[in-house]
Amino acid sequence: MQLPYQAAAVSEDVVLALPGSVDAYLKTLSSSTRSGLKRRLEQIKREYPSYSFQAQAAGQIDPGRMTEMIRFHRLRMLATDRVSGIDEAHENRLLQLTPHFGLVGLAKIDGQFAAGQIAFVVGTNCYFEMTAHDSKFDHVSIGRVAIYHLICECIARGLKEFHFLWGRQDYKYQFGGVD
Repeated sequence: MQLPYQAAAVSEDVVLALPGSVDAYLKTLSSSTRSGLKRRLEQIKREYPSYSFQAQAAGQIDPGRMTEMIRFHRLRMLATDRVSGIDEAHENRLLQLTPHFGLVGLAKIDGQFAAGQIAFVVGTNCYFEMTAHDSKFDHVSIGRVAIYHLICECIARGLKEFHFLWGRQDYKYQFGGVD
């Protein structure tokens, strides 16, 4: 006898419930994460006074910047003996979706790309697709600092959840994500 069943394809997700303010968010982080962020932000300001972070929403996103981010992502994966999950077909999908749902974080130093993220906003949720950074800024954890800034941007926009999606990287949990 065969019993009825239902099956669904699901993916892993690490989710951060976003509070109403950046101050409230910072209070949810561990003291070591807060002090580490503060230390890195001060170091970046000291070493790279031109550092800036800007978020671009759907309709404002430069496809050339996205292509540059994806190139840095692939280089970073290659340098760490990993394979990027962003093949040409995936890149094309990203380029097609971002004008409608995209939220792109872009950190610059001296006007040049330093770090960035591609995410999508659907309703009150942000879905974090990928991050990339120039490895010459590894010593200041530029990628993590830029992710922090993107989370702050989501809070400022009144979003309710930040979905880190699949993967169990430590930074997702340090930033407050839960399975």
